[in-house]
This record gives sequence, C-alpha cells and structure tokens, in this order.
Amino acid sequence: MKNFIKKNPLTLILLLTLTVSMFTLPILSTSAASTMKTYAFIGAMPNPVGVGQETLLHIGITQQLNNVAMGWDGLSVTITKPDGTTETISNIRTDSTGGTGRVFTPTIVGNYTFQTHFPAQNTTATKVSPSIPLGTVMQASDSEILTLVVQENAIP
Repeated sequence: MKNFIKKNPLTLILLLTLTVSMFTLPILSTSAASTMKTYAFIGAMPNPVGVGQETLLHIGITQQLNNVAMGWDGLSVTITKPDGTTETISNIRTDSTGGTGRVFTPTIVGNYTFQTHFPAQNTTATKVSPSIPLGTVMQASDSEILTLVVQENAIP
C-alpha cells in the first residue's frame, strides 16, 4: 500500500475528495430552507365551445412530484363570466404530475376568463421530488388569464 501511495498520490487525493463529498453534499442540500419559483397554468379543451357543452380544464403547476400518491394542495381557479360575475373552484389537489383536470360547463354565450392560483407551500416528507430538497418553500403563483369562447351552437 505504501508503494501505491508513493507512486499514485493524485489517485489518493481524488479518492479522499470523493469520499468527503459523498457525506457533505446531502447535509448541505437539506440544511438550509430555500425557495423555488412556481409556474401555475390553465388550459381548456375544446375552445371554443357551445353553451351547455363540457370543456375540460387542465389546472396545475409545472413542477412534478416524486410519487403517484403525492400532489400539490389548495389550488383554485377564478372564473369570470361574460356578465362580469365570478365563480371560484377551490380546494383543488393535483396529482404527482403537478396537474389535474376539472370539467366546466358554460351556461351563457360570450367570453369566459379563467386564472389558476397556486398558494405557497412547503415541501414535506410526503411532498418532495429528487430535484426539490425537503423544506423548500414553493412560492405562490398565478397563471396567465385564459379566455374560453362560448358560442350559441354546439361544437361537433
């Protein structure tokens, strides 16, 4: 072993460096709480749609989770109807992809607007992915406003 160290000191230094980093990097990545920007989204299909026809809303954030049992909680969607009144879909939970669906059926002709709201939340042992350290604060975000065009005649 002595001869190996004398002939290969660089190998020994590299081996020691890798060993130390294996133990210190996990400690560093979980020791300080950090924040992460989120990006809420919403989509509607079909769009345009006829009065009384269902449209599928795709709601969520772009950050996925690690396990199929996980999801982001407390999302909401604000719907503004053509007559100016508003409606809110609340207490939405996503699946592990970061998204979920809801069915919406418009009742009057005109343009509806939709906006998703993601509340700030911390990652926990039941809500963490490999790319997000435990305890990370996921920042609140709002999606861009989506316009759903509703016409009198049904879309085939």
